[in-house]
Amino acid sequence: MSRPETDDTVIPPERIVRVGSVAIGNRLPFVLIAGPCAIESRGHALEMADALRSLSEATGVRIIYKSSFDKANRTSASAGRGIGMAEGWRSWPRCGNGPVFRC
Repeated sequence: MSRPETDDTVIPPERIVRVGSVAIGNRLPFVLIAGPCAIESRGHALEMADALRSLSEATGVRIIYKSSFDKANRTSASAGRGIGMAEGWRSWPRCGNGPVFRC
């Protein structure tokens, strides 16, 4: 089957995803989602968040911190999973539907 001479491809409108006050989209400035896979402790999570904030300030790249209380999809059954959901929900400040860090 041959292709038509003209390109009649319909381009959908740009999809924008909002995470808090950050808008993410193909034509918007780059946003990095980063953080350790599993939270080892509150101190570790805050240390990582602070390092990511410093990196964001130094580079101008917006960064969203992401980590898990209970990382169930590990490649090994004996691998650490984090502090667990119960401890995570008890230990972190909450905003809306979940814990929020504001660094």
